[in-house]
Amino acid sequence: MKTVAVLMAGGKSSRMGSDKALMSIGSRPLVSILAERWQGVFDALALSVDHTKRFAHLGLDGIQMVEDARPGGGPMAGLETIMGAIPADRYFLIAVDLPFSSPSLAHVICKEIGNSDVCLIRRRNGRLEPLFALYSRRCFPHIAASLGRGERSFQHGLFPHISVREITEDRGERGL
Repeated sequence: MKTVAVLMAGGKSSRMGSDKALMSIGSRPLVSILAERWQGVFDALALSVDHTKRFAHLGLDGIQMVEDARPGGGPMAGLETIMGAIPADRYFLIAVDLPFSSPSLAHVICKEIGNSDVCLIRRRNGRLEPLFALYSRRCFPHIAASLGRGERSFQHGLFPHISVREITEDRGERGL
């Protein structure tokens, strides 16, 4: 089964006031740190972006950069574009603002998906983590339909139409 890790870096970063993906930790942009961490974890690594030219200067070798087909459409539109551009069975999304995201935890999520269409963590505070989650290719037509209805939210536009496997944050940590 081919799995692609997808760094989600197409957002506007409106709450931060500056581009999260290009924000530096030490002397390196966050997206470069994450790319290094996730390179080789799955079969391929992709970067979902709003505009490829914003990232061209970083020299992210071995990473397929895919520009959003629906600019401003949010993460679900970014996933739709990735699924259309890169054939795979599964796509593991990683938000670019999760600098301490764990490949070990990602593998726990991958083991837990079973026959579900998506597997993700439910945080202790009750919130779902749709941008650190595994999505099956079977989601593709449902994503397109949700976006066609103007629904951009994973939780409200997509999840009611597919099989979702939730694991608790505690369960994910125990699986490490």
